[in-house]
Amino acid sequence: MPFDAPKSGRAGIREYWSGVTADQRDVEFKSQTIAVSGNTGVAHWSAKFKQASTGMTVELDGVFVLELDPKTGLCSMLREWWHVRGG
Repeated sequence: MPFDAPKSGRAGIREYWSGVTADQRDVEFKSQTIAVSGNTGVAHWSAKFKQASTGMTVELDGVFVLELDPKTGLCSMLREWWHVRGG
């Protein structure tokens, strides 16, 4: 969420992703690169999944902006925006 403190470090990121995906089943994920400039990339993505707890199908459509560390090639910053249908 835009007003939450950023997630930081591998443990913080792992905790976030394991929490938000815990109830998701039958995940379909697609992404497409929109632009790359230096160490920054922009991608459009979409996901569709069922919530295990309710059986409801949820669809997400969003954008990632990523910065990669030039030395390691690992993601050093990720921002995302998304909209949901269902859920």
